[in-house]
Amino acid sequence: MLAIAGLTYRKIDPIADVAFAYENYLAACVASFGSDARGDDTITSYSSRGPTRSFWTDDNGAQHYDNLLKPDLIAPGNKIVGAAAANNLLLANHPELDANVSSLNSQRMMYLSGSSMAAPVTRTSLVSVSG
Repeated sequence: MLAIAGLTYRKIDPIADVAFAYENYLAACVASFGSDARGDDTITSYSSRGPTRSFWTDDNGAQHYDNLLKPDLIAPGNKIVGAAAANNLLLANHPELDANVSSLNSQRMMYLSGSSMAAPVTRTSLVSVSG
């Protein structure tokens, strides 16, 4: 399973509960700063990162934390250009998101950022390596 943990989860815990499980992968969003070089890429402030703090309790009541390092996968997700629906309310309220690709309302593109924008790339990568 692939989990995307963004800002809402960080308010509760550094990593969402769904990413605690060993069989789950946590994806994060990376900002490329508009360059082709990988050396300046960083995980965005709104993507969660580990270590995880899930634990199990032994017979004596002691808690043993797993401290898994997360995220497992990262992908571009900051200022991604995508299709904008005609009469898009978000674009109408925030014209700065317009990528200025076309003046036709039916062919407009817009910038979006978020862990969800990284999800398609990370999911494709996970499927590619898992066979």
